[in-house]
Amino acid sequence: MLDSPQAWSAFAQNGSHWMKIDMGSSMHVAGVVVQGRRSSIQAVTNFDVEHSIDNTIFASTGTGFTVVWAQDEARSTFLFQRPVLARWIRLVPKVWDDFPSMRAGVIGTELKCQQCLPNSFSSAGSTAAEACVCNAGYTGPDGQTCVSCAPGKYKTVPGATACTDCPPNTLSAGGSITVNDCF
Repeated sequence: MLDSPQAWSAFAQNGSHWMKIDMGSSMHVAGVVVQGRRSSIQAVTNFDVEHSIDNTIFASTGTGFTVVWAQDEARSTFLFQRPVLARWIRLVPKVWDDFPSMRAGVIGTELKCQQCLPNSFSSAGSTAAEACVCNAGYTGPDGQTCVSCAPGKYKTVPGATACTDCPPNTLSAGGSITVNDCF
């Protein structure tokens, strides 16, 4: 929306409206860039920023960002104290000239997928090491090293659950995944 001929405008001048940006996927967001409305004196001059992963719960990212507009197409960049993980950014106008209108963009980087440790996996789109769970036949805390079930034990499901003992008088090889491996 930066440099566009149009701008976001609040429905009313009562301070209960905000501009929300959906980035399409979660990103590390370091700040925002704002502009006033093109060819107009309408501009937000003070705003708060909120962020969310789920578009339901928003947390404050920073408050009281003040803009001094030098010219119509000037951009103002605001960096957060530390980057936040977010999919949605909400700019909440607090003070404006004439009417709450603005153009804005986000300074962010896409999340890089990191490979799980050996003998574990995660669902597509996961963003935390704790999302990595041990394969069947292996056990360990989520997001940490997975160790093979000991001989004489098996585990049929992925996750952090313990390995199960083979039935009496049977044995299995290490890393077994079913009771049928016990003989």
